[in-house]
Amino acid sequence: MAEIKLFKRAANAFRAFAADPARVALSYEAVEPSPTRRPVYVSNRSEDYELPASKRRVLISDARDQQRNFTIAGFALRKHLQFVSYYRFHADTPNREFNRALERRVDLWKRRENCDVARRSNFDELITLIESHRATDGDVGVLKLADGRLQVIESDRIKNPAETGDYSENWVQGVELDDVGRALNYSIW
Repeated sequence: MAEIKLFKRAANAFRAFAADPARVALSYEAVEPSPTRRPVYVSNRSEDYELPASKRRVLISDARDQQRNFTIAGFALRKHLQFVSYYRFHADTPNREFNRALERRVDLWKRRENCDVARRSNFDELITLIESHRATDGDVGVLKLADGRLQVIESDRIKNPAETGDYSENWVQGVELDDVGRALNYSIW
């Protein structure tokens, strides 16, 4: 039965193409109305207003819960991290001695006591952690401190100051913006 429907659709598409090849060749099927596809309404509002902080917390919590309890989702995330987040620094300048010295310096900085402000993760583990948050939460902040160490900030820790609530003219999802949308300050909880 499904093959017959598919054949009929292909035959109708061929008839339409034969009748007016220029119109069909320049059309985009996804925007044409169809009885089998529900219409999609796109809002012109910013994503920051589509998903306010209260709903964002629920979404992040659900994504983390899926990662912990849904075996296939957890496997897919781990496999993604395995292929995407592994990074090994390699200097490639004409000066071999400089390359070795630079690689030693980077290896020294990548140690957990020199890289992570909490001293829990080395640089490679931080990259994996950052990519994991990016894949499940949608975003993550990385703050470089004056001493060169990094602090990872979960996206749900960046939110509007308490006195502004979820909606404010100047504050959007924990970021203070100027009139043209440039970030001025971040509110980290």
